[in-house]
Amino acid sequence: MKSPSRFACEALGLKPAGTPWRGETSLTCTLEGTEIAPGDWMDGWIPGQNFTDDTDLAARSGVISGWVSVFMRKPVMIKTQRCVFTTEGCYSLATDASRAWLLLTPPKPPWLAVIGDSTLQHLVWRTPLTLDNDLMRIRLGKEAVLTIRRPFLLEALNRIQDERARNPEFRHGFVFLDREAKDAMHGIVRRDTPEELSKFFKTLTNGEIWALAILAKANTPVPTMPESVSIAVK
Repeated sequence: MKSPSRFACEALGLKPAGTPWRGETSLTCTLEGTEIAPGDWMDGWIPGQNFTDDTDLAARSGVISGWVSVFMRKPVMIKTQRCVFTTEGCYSLATDASRAWLLLTPPKPPWLAVIGDSTLQHLVWRTPLTLDNDLMRIRLGKEAVLTIRRPFLLEALNRIQDERARNPEFRHGFVFLDREAKDAMHGIVRRDTPEELSKFFKTLTNGEIWALAILAKANTPVPTMPESVSIAVK
C-alpha cells in the first residue's frame, strides 16, 4: 500500500519534491516512517519550534520522503485542508453537500479524506487510507481520525426518519450536533429520546455521530459531487 502522501500526490498529479537520495543504504522518513531507498526523492527536515505534532513522528532521521515534502509546503497545504483524494483525482470537502456525497455515495476505495478545523494544519501524512467503504476513516482536524461504520450510519439515519414519521416534533434525538464536533453538548443523547433509539445511539462511534451532524439536519443536504482540486506545478 502506498504512503498517504504518495497516494495524495498522485491524486493531484504531483511529483515528489526534493532531490534523489544518493546514499547506498535506505533512510526512514521522519513523518511517515516509510523507507527512502537509494534513488528515491527526499528532503532534509527537522521539526521547528512551531511544529506541534511531535507525538506523530515516526522517526528522527532528519529527512522526509519527497512525497511528504510536497505537503509540507504552504501553497499545497492551504489548498488541501478539506479534501478527499481518490484514484480519480482530488475533490473539495468544503461544503455539507460534498460531505454528504462522501458519506452516502463514497468513491471507490482506496481514498483519503481530511477536514481541517483551523487555518493551516498538517493532515495528509498523518491520515490512514480508507480501504473499505463500510469502514471509513476521516481525519477531522489535528486531533481526531474518525471511524465511520457506514451500515451503522445508514441504520441511524433510518431510525431517525422512522421516529420523525411517528413524531413530527422529533429532530434527531441529541441535545446538539456540531459538524466540527467541538461543542461541549455535541453528541449527548436527549433524555426524552425513546429508550430503544437512545440505546442504539450509545453504540455509535464519534465518527458516526459527527456524520449525523451533517446528515440528520431538518433540511438534509443533497449529496453533490464536489469540485475537483488542482494545484499548478511551478
